[in-house]
Amino acid sequence: MVGRSSSARVLPFTTASLNGTVAWRVNSGSCSRGRIPDTCTAEGGAISGVGDEAYFYNNANRYAELYVKSGRHLVTLQTSLNDNMASVKPGVVNLAKSLVAKVR
Repeated sequence: MVGRSSSARVLPFTTASLNGTVAWRVNSGSCSRGRIPDTCTAEGGAISGVGDEAYFYNNANRYAELYVKSGRHLVTLQTSLNDNMASVKPGVVNLAKSLVAKVR
């Protein structure tokens, strides 16, 4: 979960349709809690080509989550695991690339 501090600006929680629903959030500013969770970096798969650092993570076999660090921004995306991680990964990663390009 993305935290807040007085110096951070969190854009509204937003959903987009991409072969289903993907919820996403952008956290801007220097936010000490606005970082990629340790479980994602330890258990998630690193994704190259998206932001400065990105991890795709299976959250309890319920959600696929992508955490992307880009400069001072943290972009998080979450979608239901309809079939499996491999089926939702391409769409979520492509949406993340578009979002990261907008916040840079």
